[in-house]
Amino acid sequence: LKAKHIVFCEGYGLKKNPWFSYLPLTGSKGEFLHIRAKGLTTKAIIKGDLFIVPIAEDLFWVGASFTREDKTPKPTAAGKKWLLSKLNQRLKIPFDVVYHGAAIRPTVQDRRPLLGVHPQYKNLFIFNGLGTRGAMMGPLLSQWLYTFIERKKELPTEVAIDRFETYFSNPKK
Repeated sequence: LKAKHIVFCEGYGLKKNPWFSYLPLTGSKGEFLHIRAKGLTTKAIIKGDLFIVPIAEDLFWVGASFTREDKTPKPTAAGKKWLLSKLNQRLKIPFDVVYHGAAIRPTVQDRRPLLGVHPQYKNLFIFNGLGTRGAMMGPLLSQWLYTFIERKKELPTEVAIDRFETYFSNPKK
C-alpha cells in the first residue's frame, strides 16, 4: 500500500502508536446503552446529561458515563444504573435496553482534540482526542485537518499538537 499521507484516527489505541504515543492521551471509560424507543426523534442528536444519538429507526445510542480510573472496556452494574437513572429522568416514553457496553474514549489532559503533523515524519498526521464531544466537533475538526494537509492552512492553536512539542523532544520513559 502506498499513500501520500497517513492520518491516524485510532482513539485510545493511540497509546500504542509508535509515532504519536508521546502525546498526553489519558483516556476515560464511558459506558453506554443501545435502546429501542418508539416515538423518539431520529432527526437530531439530543444533548443534556446524556447524549441520545439515533442509530436506526427506533434504535438509539445513549451515553455516557465517565471514569478515569477504570481503563477496561467491561460494562458495570453501577454504570448501567447511572445511565438508566439519567435516561428515566430525560425520557417520558417507554424504552427497552438492547445492549449495554463500555469503551475508553480518547481524552487528552487539556480536554482538547489532537490534530496535526508528526514533528519528524511530515506525511504522518493525527486526528484524535475528541473525547465526549467528538460527535459534535468531528465534522469541523475534519475540515480543519483537511485544509491543513491539502492547503497548508494553519490549525487553530487550541487543537494543534504543536502545543505538546516538548513531549516529543523530551519523552517520559
